[in-house]
Amino acid sequence: MQDLSKIITTNVVNFTSGKPHEVVFDVDNHTYHVDGVETPSPTKILGLLGKDLLGWAAKVAVDKYIETGNYGAAVHAYINIRDEAGVVGTIIHKYAEDFPEVTEYPETINGYNGNLIKNGIDAFVKFYNENDIEFLHDELVVYSETGFVGTLDGIVILNGKKTLLDWKTSKRFYIEQSYQVSSYVFAYEEQTGDLIEQIVIVRLDKYTGKYHLKYVDLEKARATYMNIFKNLLNIHYEKA
Repeated sequence: MQDLSKIITTNVVNFTSGKPHEVVFDVDNHTYHVDGVETPSPTKILGLLGKDLLGWAAKVAVDKYIETGNYGAAVHAYINIRDEAGVVGTIIHKYAEDFPEVTEYPETINGYNGNLIKNGIDAFVKFYNENDIEFLHDELVVYSETGFVGTLDGIVILNGKKTLLDWKTSKRFYIEQSYQVSSYVFAYEEQTGDLIEQIVIVRLDKYTGKYHLKYVDLEKARATYMNIFKNLLNIHYEKA
């Protein structure tokens, strides 16, 4: 029997069309269904671009073999690093989502990779303290009737401007992140009828405890980046 506690149901009404929709998110499988139909997320659509990770995986394997002399450990090294980064990022995202109601470090700070988690959280707190920020929505489900659905990190008033905010714990900024937040802006504005004034990606550095900001050009987001995303969306449905 399916664990219903891991199924999240959200009812939304599209401002543009006036139509109601039921969005069901399966936490374990990270899949969305809209009105009973499986619907792709921006993350899945952007997966069509792929990433050239072969060189990175090979370097990680070689480094691990030099360190340990263990072939098995070397083969699985990149998988372990990838999965650990995912866990660390999820914990930092959760802290940002719960803040300021929760301000203490999570218990995981005392475990494996605890220092990375602490650094990421410290970066978030610095960002919060050094900017004027009012949270309007966090972890907001947005659905576009063009055929995609996702959960954006936050809609905030940041230094006086209505802002779509996106948390990242990656080592650097990637162009795919700009495509992703552009799709969120498109879906949010379609769903609510409200306009976003700026897009900010906040990279929380889990190695240095510092934060870095990327302001995504709103004109490019609505035109160039969104056109790229729509083309990928069309490819997804053509392949389905």
